[in-house]
Amino acid sequence: MAEPTLAEPTLAGPTGPVAGCDSQRAEPLDPLQPFDVPATGGTVTGLAFGAVPARVGDELKIVWRVTGTGDLSVRPVRPDGTEGELVFGPEPHGGSNFAAPGDEWGTGFVLDQAGCWQLELSRDDVAATVPLLVEEAAA
Repeated sequence: MAEPTLAEPTLAGPTGPVAGCDSQRAEPLDPLQPFDVPATGGTVTGLAFGAVPARVGDELKIVWRVTGTGDLSVRPVRPDGTEGELVFGPEPHGGSNFAAPGDEWGTGFVLDQAGCWQLELSRDDVAATVPLLVEEAAA
């Protein structure tokens, strides 16, 4: 099977672009506000349990709804290109009131570097890259 081609990573919420790494045009993402992620081969919707942009030192939980088949793979990539840490997940969820297409998984990330993180998500036939802006911790 050929690898899916990734869509241009720009998140969209109810009012337009949100939470991407172009902070000049992105609106903040409120906690528990679903956001759609451009994906190839299916759909990806996220639900962050914390404010985005996040801050260095934050531990951010995101629940995902992803269509397609197979297990979900999630790879956090720091701004310097090294692989970040998953605190947990992806963990399948049996059900919730998060209404979006696809199966549901929970993930937790340790955000230890400021800049533009890339969260790479994939299933057998769906792929997406989620830009996640992480700002320096408040002084």
